[in-house]
Amino acid sequence: TLVFDYPTITEMVERVMALLFPDTEAAASESSSNQSDRPAFASTIVPIQPHGSRPPYFFVSGILGTVLDLQPLSQALDSEQPFYGLRSLGLDEAIPPYTTMEAIAAYHIHALQAVQSTGPYHLGGYSFGGKVAFEMAQQLQKQGARVASLTLIDIQRQVPAIEQTADQWSDIQYITELAKFYQGLVDQPLVLSPDDFSKAHDPLQVLQTALQTAGQTMTTLDLQRALAVYKANTQASAAYRPQPLKGIPVTLIRAETVGALGDYLPNAAQTDHDPTWGWQPLVDTLTVKTVPGNHFTLLRFPHVWTLAQTFSDTLHGQDLPSE
Repeated sequence: TLVFDYPTITEMVERVMALLFPDTEAAASESSSNQSDRPAFASTIVPIQPHGSRPPYFFVSGILGTVLDLQPLSQALDSEQPFYGLRSLGLDEAIPPYTTMEAIAAYHIHALQAVQSTGPYHLGGYSFGGKVAFEMAQQLQKQGARVASLTLIDIQRQVPAIEQTADQWSDIQYITELAKFYQGLVDQPLVLSPDDFSKAHDPLQVLQTALQTAGQTMTTLDLQRALAVYKANTQASAAYRPQPLKGIPVTLIRAETVGALGDYLPNAAQTDHDPTWGWQPLVDTLTVKTVPGNHFTLLRFPHVWTLAQTFSDTLHGQDLPSE
C-alpha cells in the first residue's frame, strides 16, 4: 500500500530508505514524525480513489491482506465513485495482526468511521475479505448504523475442509499454502517442487526466490509480515461462523471459471447444488451474479470491466463508460 500512502517519488524514496536503513536520518525523521503527527492507531484504510460525488465504497482485501490487486477494479469504476480499500493490519507496520474475524472487523470499522462517521455504508470484500465485510455489516447494524449494500466476491460461507485444521498446521504447511495464493496472484507457476519447503533450511527464503524469479520482488521483512498476516487471516476464517444478517441486500458475485483455488472454494458440482454457496439461509435478500474469469483473473483486465459493471448495477443501477 506504499504506492497509495506515499504518492510522490520523494515520499516513496524516503519511506523505502527508512525501511531498508532504519538507522539513517530518514528513518529517524520518520520516527519523529510518527510520534508527533500520527496517532497510535494504524489505519487500515487505503484511499485508492477517494474522489467523486457518490457515496464511498469500502472494500476489504483478500486473505493476503494487500489492496494492490483492487486497483484495477477502482480504475474500471466510474470516476465519480470513491473507492477505499481495507488492508490487513501488520503488513506495513510492526503490529501483530488479529486472529479473529470479530476483532479484524471491529478494527476496520474504527478505520472506516474516520472517513465516514455515519451510515449508510456500502461494504464489500474479495474472497476472505467478503467474510470480514459480512462481520463488519453485523457489527455496524448492532451499533445502529445503516448498511445500504453488501457485496461478497467469490467466497463461500462454509469453512473449506482444507482450512478446518489450520490451527494445527506447521510453518511449512502455511508457507506451502501461501505459495498457492501467490501463484494465483502473479498468474504464473512458481518454480517450486513439493519437497522444496520441507528440505530447506529457510523455507520462506525459498518462496522469496521463487517469487523473484516470477517477477514479484519482496523483501525478507515484507514476506515475514505477509506470512504472519496470512496465518492470522486463515485462523480467523477457519474459526468464523457467520450469524444471520437481516435487512441488508447482499450480492454474491462468483467467477464463472471454478477450480483456480482448488479445495478452498466449491467445485462445479457443488456450485450447481447450491449456487448461493451457503449464504442464502443467513440473509433476507441475496442476488447471485457471475462474471468472467477465475478467482484471481476476475480482478484483472479485461474481466474486471464486467465486474465493475456488475458493481455499478448493484450500487447505482447506472452504466459505466465504455473502456
